Amino acid sequence: MRTKIYLLIAICFMSCDKENQEKEPGPKFIDIVLINEEGANLFNSETGNSIDFKEVRNLYLIDGEYVNQYHDNYDWPKNCKIYDSESPLGNVFRIYLSEYVNEGNQSTTVIDWGNGDSDTIIAIMNPDTKLPYSKFWYNGVSMNDLTEKIFGEGNYYFEIPKEY
Repeated sequence: MRTKIYLLIAICFMSCDKENQEKEPGPKFIDIVLINEEGANLFNSETGNSIDFKEVRNLYLIDGEYVNQYHDNYDWPKNCKIYDSESPLGNVFRIYLSEYVNEGNQSTTVIDWGNGDSDTIIAIMNPDTKLPYSKFWYNGVSMNDLTEKIFGEGNYYFEIPKEY
């Protein structure tokens, strides 16, 4: 099955010019919408083969090990959630990026969708402030060169075709 991935990222991500991309902080989270080939949002429970949030895991690369994020005392125990965007897109998956800085000032966040598939987000981080710079890759695709705007005031989306 072919699925489209829409990444929704705050305006500060795209407003940084190329020269300042490694100096300006970017968003600490990324919003994702998965759309199947029929155009249905896979985070809406009425969609067939929808993503079961109970099965989703958020993994941070920490000292060479992928560590599942689950904290009972957090409002969002997995450091991610699904919320109603109150737009035609419907439900959106929001994931907070890892603040752990590895080699090359990179943070690595892996989304295990619980269906045998996973996606990887790499961000270049400021090692002192633990804030991401505006330089990101989603499954190896640079988000810095994509500029198509949609979805309300000040938000961008990036479409990445993907097989499920």
